[in-house]
Amino acid sequence: MSGARLFLYLLIGFWLFLSFEKVEAQVYINLSGDPRPLIFNTPRDFDKGVFVQYQLWIGSTIPNAAIGWDLSLHATGDLSNGRNTIGIENIHVRLINKVLMGMAPFYLSTQPNYIVLNSRYPKFRNPVPLLLRFTAIGGPPFFVPSGAYTSTLVFTLTED
Repeated sequence: MSGARLFLYLLIGFWLFLSFEKVEAQVYINLSGDPRPLIFNTPRDFDKGVFVQYQLWIGSTIPNAAIGWDLSLHATGDLSNGRNTIGIENIHVRLINKVLMGMAPFYLSTQPNYIVLNSRYPKFRNPVPLLLRFTAIGGPPFFVPSGAYTSTLVFTLTED
């Protein structure tokens, strides 16, 4: 093989290597709306608890991509109003939509709990809705002075 021909093959091979780079889809999460508070208004609320639902959307940067992913959730600490606290473990979390099979319901913790594990949602055409229900279970942990008790929730989305 002549040197010019070898050079041409190497040049074409190098051009093909540069021209066909791998494009990877990424998974993203959108939270819809502002956080909604769990509000206790009546004695029954304090006894039986209250709940709020929250919508999330999971999508892909490339339409029709089949990507595996996991979604976990944890709190950064207990609910606090600056003076008093309510243990974060008194908040129950459940995935209630029918689009995906989620993990079993769980109580919030400072350790990650999976909402969805090893999802293989076939081909994202549109973002996938996830509806979460947060329930304050009520009872003695909530018999505290009134106020706005807050904590930060951390959603972690990872690709498989």
